[in-house]
Amino acid sequence: MVPLTTGIQPKPSAPAPPITVACSGCGGKLKVRAELAGKKAKCPKCSSVTRVPVPAPPPAPEEDVIMAEPDDATYVEAEPDEPRVSFFSRLVVVAAMFVIILTVIGCSIYANLSFTVTKSVNFKYFPPFMAHHNGNMNRHLGAEYHEIAKAIVAGEGFANPFKEKTGPTAWMPPVGSPSSHGQTARSDSTVFPITP
Repeated sequence: MVPLTTGIQPKPSAPAPPITVACSGCGGKLKVRAELAGKKAKCPKCSSVTRVPVPAPPPAPEEDVIMAEPDDATYVEAEPDEPRVSFFSRLVVVAAMFVIILTVIGCSIYANLSFTVTKSVNFKYFPPFMAHHNGNMNRHLGAEYHEIAKAIVAGEGFANPFKEKTGPTAWMPPVGSPSSHGQTARSDSTVFPITP
């Protein structure tokens, strides 16, 4: 790949101007090359040695500022500050979240209160609000675990998650260790009770 050139050659840097130093012996003015800054110089008149000071760095050149014509200028409008959210607005959001959470918890408790019904005539207080009709039917929840537990107790191993005999299953994963169920199983599905 050929590098692009602009045709502009950099100017060779001009040598730094000499430093003028007053001789510490005779007070005469000595002109010393700039590269000797920070070193010692010998006066040719009185032969006394004088340290050459290091000049301060030149100020940085100012950037050229080009004034744009009014037609060429781009106008930028200042962005307004973001509006601050008031304490009342935050309080309303927190209160709304609290009401939603309480509503969900309250409905969950109300729906599961049908567990406490001992007389079927009292099902009229729960949806669908009909006596002797449990529309909630949440007593079947966990039924698969119950059926699997019955199969384990019957010596059939981890099987039959439904009312029918379906054989070994992976329908519901086992919960806890075998000792927490009061029994242990071998690989051939033979179940032995653990005696305390």
